[in-house]
Amino acid sequence: MLDVMLPLIKAWRSLSNSAKIAAIKQEEQLKEDEYVKKAKDIREGCRVRRSSQLVAKRAELIEKGMKQAMAMAAKSGLGMRIGD
Repeated sequence: MLDVMLPLIKAWRSLSNSAKIAAIKQEEQLKEDEYVKKAKDIREGCRVRRSSQLVAKRAELIEKGMKQAMAMAAKSGLGMRIGD
């Protein structure tokens, strides 16, 4: 392990401060990009597709309920009156 670490430490010490800062920033950017990618993947995995059967069934139920409510309102004379 010392044979691997010692050359890395010597190489790091030989770099200028600006090169060290650039290397650290690059590493941070890679970590942030990976985090954003994972977050997007998680969000996409939880998103309900509009074309899914679940959404279609729910929309159908809502539409059916609205039609029933409109029919009941028309029978009882309830609803919005325009122009009164």
